[in-house]
Amino acid sequence: MDLIGPCKADMREADDDLMSRASLFADSRQTTLHHIGELMIPLSSGVIAENNVLGDLYDLIPELIEGRKSAEKITVFGNGGGARLDLMMVNFISKRLQSEQ
Repeated sequence: MDLIGPCKADMREADDDLMSRASLFADSRQTTLHHIGELMIPLSSGVIAENNVLGDLYDLIPELIEGRKSAEKITVFGNGGGARLDLMMVNFISKRLQSEQ
C-alpha cells in the first residue's frame, strides 16, 4: 500500500499503527519531517523517529536506496511539496512500470 497524504501540519491520513509498521519515505526530508502532519504528529509523540524515514526523492530516483521490496510491504510516502511533485512521481512510476513490461 502506498499513501500520499495531506501536506498540512494538523492533517494526516495514516494512524500511528500504520506509521509504525510502514517503510517511510518522503519527497524531501527538509520539507516534510517537521512540516506535514503525516510525519510531524507521530514524530512528536514518539511513535516514529527521524531515522524511520528511510529516504526521500533525492535517494529514490537515483536508486541510492531501495524502495518497496515486495507487494506485501506497507509503504508510506509523505509528500509536502505540492502537485508538481505528485506529477513527478506519477511520471517516474509510469516510466518504471513501462520498463518492467
